[in-house]
Amino acid sequence: MRPADWRFCETCKRGTGHTKQGACMACRSRVRKATRRAKASSQGSNLARFGDLLFIADALWSIWTRAKVTGCEMCGAPLHPDVLQCAHGFSRVERILRFRPDNTFGLCSSCHRRHTPPRQAWWDWMREHLGGEAYEHLEYLSRVGGRIRLSDLHLVILEAQQRIEALPAGPRREWAEEKAGRVLERMVRMGVRAA
Repeated sequence: MRPADWRFCETCKRGTGHTKQGACMACRSRVRKATRRAKASSQGSNLARFGDLLFIADALWSIWTRAKVTGCEMCGAPLHPDVLQCAHGFSRVERILRFRPDNTFGLCSSCHRRHTPPRQAWWDWMREHLGGEAYEHLEYLSRVGGRIRLSDLHLVILEAQQRIEALPAGPRREWAEEKAGRVLERMVRMGVRAA
């Protein structure tokens, strides 16, 4: 901004930058923020923060991933879902892969720790576990990248709930439903709707 664009603003009572049309940039910024806040409050609980929905989606997906297996997928140790951890084949930072069933595994803590960060033994196990074609597809998606939008998170939450409901009857499903119920209670307390 050129020094000539700085003027005294009667509203701000200070020298601020001005647009070519003569509007104070500080006042304009405050008006925009106030408009966004008013819109968010008028829409109520339907407007959720991305971080809140990401937390809920991660929690529900982890519950389903741990409940669907009878033990560690890598070493085969029969473990309760509370003891298992949700591991991601390709990093969960790659958001396009974060909620793919073929990229999440239920592992014991020692297998998860041993392969974090991933080395060649991890990639070899994934290729053998998934099959060559599925592994190469995931690898391609990890290179392509992609983002998750707020609407995608709503769908992930609903999909995770459906997957938990589709688990075979038994103690693992009961565990998953109880854990999911706690997550959904938190979601209600935060004032977030899943759809």
